[in-house]
Amino acid sequence: MRKVLLGTVSILLFFALTSCISVSVTESVETSAVDNPEVAAAVAKLMDELTRTAQTLDAEKTLAPLSKDKDAVFIFDSKPYTRSELAHCMGKIYGSLKTMSMKWDMECVKVLGPDSAAWIACGKGKSVSKSGESYEEYLTETWIWQRIDGKWQVVHSHESVVSLPNAEKRAKIENALTQFTLELQKDTPTAENIYGTIENFLSKNAEILGSAYSMNPELGKKASFYSFRKIPGPGFERRSTPTTYDYAVAEWYLKSVKAGKAEWSEPYYDIDGAGVFMVTCSIPVYDKDKKLLGVITADLGL
Repeated sequence: MRKVLLGTVSILLFFALTSCISVSVTESVETSAVDNPEVAAAVAKLMDELTRTAQTLDAEKTLAPLSKDKDAVFIFDSKPYTRSELAHCMGKIYGSLKTMSMKWDMECVKVLGPDSAAWIACGKGKSVSKSGESYEEYLTETWIWQRIDGKWQVVHSHESVVSLPNAEKRAKIENALTQFTLELQKDTPTAENIYGTIENFLSKNAEILGSAYSMNPELGKKASFYSFRKIPGPGFERRSTPTTYDYAVAEWYLKSVKAGKAEWSEPYYDIDGAGVFMVTCSIPVYDKDKKLLGVITADLGL
């Protein structure tokens, strides 16, 4: 946990890690994993207890399962720590917090053998500092457990945390998008002028990485236009959505249309566009008669 948890693998390295496990694990170990529900259940229970302990902000109890082996390494915030170093670091972080909570969206146990397993999870952490500042982060966790002399210990952990936009930044982006929708109401966007309109919007809002306008297909025109900042810059790159892609049923489009207001996506990697990890805010665009014209988005790199 960074401000929140310890021991994770990055959202990108998470897939690499699981890929490496699947490649390097032999057939005999795979069989062993299938035949060891006891190991999977034991590690799952241990991590459930550890997660609950972490939320009490007791660093000493949280780190109690970590191996005392002098050669054990624990990666936190992309830096290697010994057990004692990590205890000192986490003690300072936990001591600065008022509350902390986390919710796992995905968790699994990969049994590596009769006495070892990897616990992997992705989710969100929320914390409030003693000074009143709030944080929301997207995190993944990887803990390697080993049973030594009959006792389960954490022999390695790795972490990665991505800070999500706070309430103030979200409000700022939502306000910018709302103002943009008012401009689009006055001058209905077309395929001929939409890219210039989007790029003018991006020029006024430097923190926004990219923006897309997707027309309401119920009006007889199915088209989506995306422009994003070149990395490295300067300038913009344009992408039109293939007509075979039914964006009208995509969550980023449908969620904001149903809500009638700005909605935020979960963090994701934009493989077909800017090529970065990001979150997207979507907001519906209506004409003066409250008829849906389409959806406009704003991407924030993480």
